[in-house]
Amino acid sequence: MTGRQNNSIQTWFFMSVQAKKKDIKKPQHVQKLMIAFFARLKTDPVLGPYFNQYAHTDWDAFLQVMCRFWENILFYSGGYVGNPLERHRELHAFQHFTTALFDRWLALLNQTVDEQFAGDNAELLKNRAANIAKVMQVKVLN
Repeated sequence: MTGRQNNSIQTWFFMSVQAKKKDIKKPQHVQKLMIAFFARLKTDPVLGPYFNQYAHTDWDAFLQVMCRFWENILFYSGGYVGNPLERHRELHAFQHFTTALFDRWLALLNQTVDEQFAGDNAELLKNRAANIAKVMQVKVLN
């Protein structure tokens, strides 16, 4: 098999896998995504300690809040009440964040989205997450 044939097969396989993925269309999809994402965060050697040790995260309560947050980001549901900037400032004062931590968080979120979903809302979530990470870095790290 030539290199070009191999690339064609890989491209076809990637596109067929992507075509089978659904977009994030309803709150249940957001919940599925957040469960997978936070399972990944809990065990991540870089980010896990921030959630488990420094923030003393109650994962069940946190998951509910994050589902409402991202549902509001995607669907304008109005179900989220909170001040994520203030919470991140509090945690930063206790255990300093770095740009690398925000980059890691975003990479893990994007990876989780890409593994489970494809479509306009999946891309919108990733774009809004990148914007949120940038704003948080500017307002928390400076």
